[in-house]
Amino acid sequence: MNEKPETKPETLEDKIQAVSAPVAASEAKVKRGTGWKVATIILAIFAIAGCGGLCYLFFVDNSISLLGRTITSSKTATNDEPKEEPKDEPKTEPKKELPKYDGKVSFSENSDKATWYFLFEEVFIRLDGWGGKVTDFKYSEDYGGTRRLTIWYYTCLEGGSCDDVPSYATKEGNEFGLAEIEIFDGLEYIPADASNRQYVGTINGDKEVYVSIFDKDWREQYNLTVPGNNAHEQNWFSDATNQLESILTDIYNYSGTDY
Repeated sequence: MNEKPETKPETLEDKIQAVSAPVAASEAKVKRGTGWKVATIILAIFAIAGCGGLCYLFFVDNSISLLGRTITSSKTATNDEPKEEPKDEPKTEPKKELPKYDGKVSFSENSDKATWYFLFEEVFIRLDGWGGKVTDFKYSEDYGGTRRLTIWYYTCLEGGSCDDVPSYATKEGNEFGLAEIEIFDGLEYIPADASNRQYVGTINGDKEVYVSIFDKDWREQYNLTVPGNNAHEQNWFSDATNQLESILTDIYNYSGTDY
């Protein structure tokens, strides 16, 4: 017959160890679970910090140091790249603006082209000097309502330099000027005395243009002295009045709008 092994009776110490062993195992499990939680929290903190840094770079356009490295946003990193130069746009010449009509006469000079513009009685007058020069002008009005534009002018085609202004091109040496322009409203008034006026044409449908030239013939007709200090200057005066007449009697040099 088999004999049972002899068993020793449990002592008080054995009972205490048997009870404490499961408790120690449970504490080890608890400690291991707490470690995972701490690790998870740390990783979450790093993730949040990383997202915050990326957002900062994206919205603020700056750089940030993370784990010993400097991270720079794409905008900041590309500042040194060459920028495309803007293309040159074709330049347009500004339109020449004449003074607004003030009820009398306005004057504008374009010295580059030796061209002068008058705005008189709402009609633009273009005076192309052809090498000549307008030295002065005068607006006058009589009691009958007639309004006139008188012009002092000289040509450089004869007599040498344009810097030498002859006496007939000044108000002091020639009180009558070289030419006079009158613009009448054809529906209201037509000049009765046409002996000294040349009809040029009609502008704006009712503005009739007349021109008077104060040349040698006109002065001899009224027994007036031809202006000029000598015979050469008097011939120069004839050249100027002939040229001015050819300009002012051409209706294409008058317009109802800006040139």
